[in-house]
Amino acid sequence: MDKSTRKEKLLKKLINENVFWSYDTAAASDISDSILIEHTLIYSDVEEIKELFLIFNKEKIKRVWENNIIPDNRCLRLNYYLGKFFFNIEDVQTYIKEKSIINSRYEKIRRISAEN
Repeated sequence: MDKSTRKEKLLKKLINENVFWSYDTAAASDISDSILIEHTLIYSDVEEIKELFLIFNKEKIKRVWENNIIPDNRCLRLNYYLGKFFFNIEDVQTYIKEKSIINSRYEKIRRISAEN
């Protein structure tokens, strides 16, 4: 099965499971890759997460995880799990702590304001 077919199948499955409850699912093609990756990592099971790695490259998935999920303190246990088992990070605790600081809301706002 090719990547676009896998992506479409995963997207349909997540829509049927109501994962995108706050999005207009009639326009499913408008759901960005980063939103699909983020919602799959947060709300899906291992099988769907494995499917992500068949659709997208590991670096893209990891970037979404680092930028969007690690800074969210509600996902601490999930972050340890993903770091250890999907990204093979040795010292997950230190890694998450470092990425949480770099990608905190404060740091993002500071970087944006520095650009202007």
